[in-house]
Amino acid sequence: MNSAEFMDALKKKYGIMTDLRLGQILKISHPRIAMYRTGEREFDEDTCELVAIELDEPMEYVMAEIQAVRAARSNHTAAWRRLARLAKKGTAAAGSRPIAGVKS
Repeated sequence: MNSAEFMDALKKKYGIMTDLRLGQILKISHPRIAMYRTGEREFDEDTCELVAIELDEPMEYVMAEIQAVRAARSNHTAAWRRLARLAKKGTAAAGSRPIAGVKS
């Protein structure tokens, strides 16, 4: 998933129609939301964390999906996608919140 697809998932969750309203809810500026929508920019780590929390997904899943979009080579993209699946599957199997909440 890319940033725009995650935004669509959030809009569906909130039952809203516009990116402007999504930006207001997430406290993200409209120009930044527009860059995510057009693919000019992908989420940074802080935004990945916010989105993961709002979607009740592991932060590692969201971050790996975004890294897959950024990857320049197809084998790197594939590796990030595998890591994303593992992060999502591992959290579901453990029946707990994302691993990111664990203090090291």
